[in-house]
Amino acid sequence: MADENGKQEGHGVRLGTHRAPALREIVVGLDEEEHGMYGEVQVEIGALSGAPAEYRAEARLEDGVENLTGGWITRADLEADEVDLEVRNSTPFTEQVIGYLSTANLPGDEMAWSISHWMGMTPHVPGLRPFREAVAVAMPVEGLDLAEDLDLDPVRLTRDRVLIEIMAAPLKAAAEKEAFLDAGVWAVARVEAAVLLVAEREAVSSIEATIDRFALEAQYSLATDPAGAPLPFLRTALFTDPVAVRSVLAHGHRTGRTWLRSLDNPAVRIPASGRRLILPATPADPAWTDALRAWRRAVRQTDRLAAVGALFEAIEFYASRASLPKVLGAGEAKRVSKAIDALGLPSAKRERLADVLARVNEAPLRVRLVAALKADGVPYSAKEIERLWRLRDYRNDALHGRRRGEPDADDLDLAKGLVNRMLAFRAWRTGGRPAPM
Repeated sequence: MADENGKQEGHGVRLGTHRAPALREIVVGLDEEEHGMYGEVQVEIGALSGAPAEYRAEARLEDGVENLTGGWITRADLEADEVDLEVRNSTPFTEQVIGYLSTANLPGDEMAWSISHWMGMTPHVPGLRPFREAVAVAMPVEGLDLAEDLDLDPVRLTRDRVLIEIMAAPLKAAAEKEAFLDAGVWAVARVEAAVLLVAEREAVSSIEATIDRFALEAQYSLATDPAGAPLPFLRTALFTDPVAVRSVLAHGHRTGRTWLRSLDNPAVRIPASGRRLILPATPADPAWTDALRAWRRAVRQTDRLAAVGALFEAIEFYASRASLPKVLGAGEAKRVSKAIDALGLPSAKRERLADVLARVNEAPLRVRLVAALKADGVPYSAKEIERLWRLRDYRNDALHGRRRGEPDADDLDLAKGLVNRMLAFRAWRTGGRPAPM
């Protein structure tokens, strides 16, 4: 049922954290060519103006009771005072290119489940029956000249081509397979897992960490080891750089499930044909330029945690000059300092409290960010800030050694859009154009 303005009661589209009501019935169907769901919805332009209606993040069509379909906005066409939106849920399969892949003895349902994960999705595949077994995972290593095999638990660095040939035997002959066999040195790890992808992820993490450790050991340049024993030295060791090639051979010992694949699935790059937004000028502010460069690194980054780090670097630059009232005035700070002195604490504790007092007027990043967003007239929602800080928790947990989790892909898309938005609004405002009311 529609109200007097033509809006469908309860029907709408969620764009990131913002929900806009539908003008007419939402159309949802199956796209047979792209093998996914699509939807079409019309909303008033006024429902999006000045709102954090983020097209980059996940979209969801809703009828007020349940979700009709989720996906991503693929196009928005302007028609008089409304916007026609198209939503599709199969876009990840067209926005990335799967690198080299050769498989053997791999069930189709496990293949579908794995490909969906490579595309950044978390699918439910009916009929998937995982089989737990020991899985060997190997990666070629460049820049390493082994005199003998090395066991660096849980990874073995080996020159044993016969072992690699046995693992790769189920695969058909190909130039990529031959190149893998010709690597000369491999890092091998064994993992108990029910599906190859889970084994691969655990093993790759161990292998790359082991190669990084090897580089750390090779380039150690102090005269003695940590126990004080003298060590020989060759300056040429400082220029060694062993790396694990991002190509993986995984082989299940009991089932024979095997694949050889490139780990990196690059995004499809489409030449830019124009500017969606025309900014009046580039701000003459080094902090804005540094923030822009950090945002670009985040967008290009394939490692989600590294992308989060780059995004918060951009946020730090953006919010660096936010104007906020002082918590303590000069007179108040002096009185607090005298009160601390009167406590008669040991010097180390007094110095620590003095350090804290010196920073009392340095507002937390979240407070500075919100102040900067308001000053620039940037549309944002409290939910966006919450999801942004959820990403920050992942980064902080990794930095403090608590865990290295995998940030949510949609949170990351939302954050990329928000940082893009704040930089664009800053450039718009400093270029002399008014901020929206």
